[in-house]
Amino acid sequence: LLSLKLSATPTPLALAGQRATLLTYGGSFPGPTLRVRPRDTVRLTLENRLPEPTNLHWHGLPISPKVDDPFLEIPPGESWTYEFTVPKELAGTFWYHPHLHGRVAPQLFAGLLGALVVESSLDAIPELREAEEHLLVLKDLALQGGRPAPHTPMDWMNGKEGDLVLVNGALRPTLVAQKATLRLRLLNASNARRYRLVLDPPPPGEPALIQIGADAGLLDQPIAHDAIELAPAQR
Repeated sequence: LLSLKLSATPTPLALAGQRATLLTYGGSFPGPTLRVRPRDTVRLTLENRLPEPTNLHWHGLPISPKVDDPFLEIPPGESWTYEFTVPKELAGTFWYHPHLHGRVAPQLFAGLLGALVVESSLDAIPELREAEEHLLVLKDLALQGGRPAPHTPMDWMNGKEGDLVLVNGALRPTLVAQKATLRLRLLNASNARRYRLVLDPPPPGEPALIQIGADAGLLDQPIAHDAIELAPAQR
């Protein structure tokens, strides 16, 4: 059982060397990473401390629309409890974010997002168990007056991108690997930006990147890539 309470709330943060107020889950950007296993029960109470209605969408999880309801509105100052059981055959990287009609884009752009990792028995095989694992949440942002920049008419037409390209909320962070094999869980949490990820320089004589999973979970066979391309919301 994973039981917790999250607040959606405006939060002052230090971001890319400046102060900014974002919308966050639990006061952090990105929001807390939730880790569960198949057949686990999730009970999450979302408290809305925003000045407008919101809700929560469990992106990629095959659960009942009675739980993952895009028409549900949680008014300011009120709470709602989401409860579901993780499907028994599920494994992979998923995420949660608002899905209120007409407010998805600005609330997501402003910082309301978090990852959900479903672990499985396959994670215990030696090649994965011994690898060094990192979750990388890719998110762009634009600030105006210390707050997320509002959508313009062109943003509504084309999708909004920002000039700050962040990884786990940090600008140009450095990952110093401690092991020879890295397992990277990737999440494109941007509204509209696409990413092309490469290793520089690639390992000599070896495939640069080996893909073992996608949106639907683990692949039947690994696939070698010179680069990984991620569309918005893709994992």
